[in-house]
Amino acid sequence: MSGIRAIIIEDEGKAAQLLELMLTNIDPSVVVVEKCKDLPSGVRSIKKNQPDIVFLDIEMPGYSGLQLLEFFNEDEIAFSIVFTTAFNDYAIKAFELSAIDYLLKPLQEDKLQHALDKHKKIKSSTNAKNIALLKHNLQSNLSRKIAIPVANGLEIVKVEDLNYFQAEGSYTKIFTRGKTPILVSKKLKYFEDLLEEDTSFIRCHRSYMVNIHSIKKYVKSDGGTLIIEDGAEIPISVDKTEEILKLLNNLV
Repeated sequence: MSGIRAIIIEDEGKAAQLLELMLTNIDPSVVVVEKCKDLPSGVRSIKKNQPDIVFLDIEMPGYSGLQLLEFFNEDEIAFSIVFTTAFNDYAIKAFELSAIDYLLKPLQEDKLQHALDKHKKIKSSTNAKNIALLKHNLQSNLSRKIAIPVANGLEIVKVEDLNYFQAEGSYTKIFTRGKTPILVSKKLKYFEDLLEEDTSFIRCHRSYMVNIHSIKKYVKSDGGTLIIEDGAEIPISVDKTEEILKLLNNLV
């Protein structure tokens, strides 16, 4: 089997050396072709050396690792990327939701081994769209916006404009104020996890998640129904009725 060509982009010299040593110990087939101290020099090295995998620190002086897209076209990212980060649990969730590999500092050999095994198994590059999605998801708690992956890129939507989500098999239809519904190739669970920190959203039914601020009326009959601003009628699961009524009473 041919070796795995790796580049490490890390501003802390000792951290870069430690990562190289760990990689060599775990898998002798890994060859670190260059260690770079900042993103611009890393970009030059990537274009020159055409690596199989890049270990990229996020928090660096001058540039963030998330700015990698500013230096490449989407079709130029023909390598796997593993971000190294000291971010907290909330930010880590954004990595997982965006399908981006990451290693949490301080690095652990078993996690590094898993990242290498995944690279060997999948043998595919990290999708540039996923990096853009990650960037927006990391900022969503502050900007109150989410990035929705659509066929031709990303659609940025204010969280307050989200009315409700409807599951359609492996897809989700997103209904927003004043816009045509958006059909996304993500399951409803994806958006439930993404908005978990926002108490405005509740999974009221296995096929629906609603923004409680978009509810106009609660109808008790027929097991319970929510009337949304746009006139939609959303069913309520029996086990969710009490929780929803409590939330609605707190709005008054």
